[in-house]
Amino acid sequence: MKKVIALVLAVVMALGMASVALAVYNPGKTEEIGLSLLGDAKLSDLRVKTDWDEGKSLVKVTLEENDDGDPIIKLAFAKDFGTKLNNLKGDIKITDKYGKDAAEAGLVEVSVFSIDDQVGWELVGTYEEGTSIALDDVDDTTATVYEFKGGKYDVDFTVPNADVQFSVPMYKQGKVNMAYSGAADKKLVLANPDADITFVNFLAAPSFDYNGELKFFGDKEGDDAIYVYGYADGKVTDLKLTYNEDDGAYVLKTNKLGAYVISDKKLVSAPATGDGDKDNPGMGANDMVNVAVVAAVVSLAAAGAVAFKKASK
Repeated sequence: MKKVIALVLAVVMALGMASVALAVYNPGKTEEIGLSLLGDAKLSDLRVKTDWDEGKSLVKVTLEENDDGDPIIKLAFAKDFGTKLNNLKGDIKITDKYGKDAAEAGLVEVSVFSIDDQVGWELVGTYEEGTSIALDDVDDTTATVYEFKGGKYDVDFTVPNADVQFSVPMYKQGKVNMAYSGAADKKLVLANPDADITFVNFLAAPSFDYNGELKFFGDKEGDDAIYVYGYADGKVTDLKLTYNEDDGAYVLKTNKLGAYVISDKKLVSAPATGDGDKDNPGMGANDMVNVAVVAAVVSLAAAGAVAFKKASK
């Protein structure tokens, strides 16, 4: 899903500088910085260099063309589902093939981008008493971190695409990243073409001080019966869950969440591809075995408009 970032651009012509306000940088996602080429300059004439004071491991920077064929600087942020904000500070520099500043060489309008930001996930809020929290999919939010303080109380988490609830006691738990995705795994869908599959993936594999109950609501028998599996590395695992007749749900007692699938039919694992499934944190059944607010300050080697686009992957 692509999102266009709203810009606030203030240009000081005498100094050749601009201040740009950006949206949030989330780990695992990408940003695009538009490049304005001059004359007959081509992307192949350019090179990109980085000089990071902090956060070198947070991002990979490349020169590419976007889907519209426009030249861009692509910032691909490393996946991280921690609860900390990480600093990203330094310069992105565009040069010619020989290392000369590309603006001085007459190839681009803007050649130096100075970044002094943070990368991570936003804080949703701080809680000190029992509550019910409806999670959002990571494709629809930049805030996935929750902080729990105070005495002991119960918290119920619900997910947006499935009839699933996790109820867990909290006691000075601190911060927890509840990053959640309901995105389908194409390999598993193709391996089970007749099944209606719902994906429930707690990307951060959060752990808690106390065991909670993860409930998958549905029928045990009949035409509307559901089948619940753990899902990791392309394989489905029968969790052999207990069915609670009073709740009308299969129940997993655990203090760590992972990746699960719910189906109207029994499933088989997807064929192994050799590279595993790095986006699934595992089933998280212990009894059975990021506010990342980003603002960028961009220094321009020549005055000009800078277009940013945000792409989620």
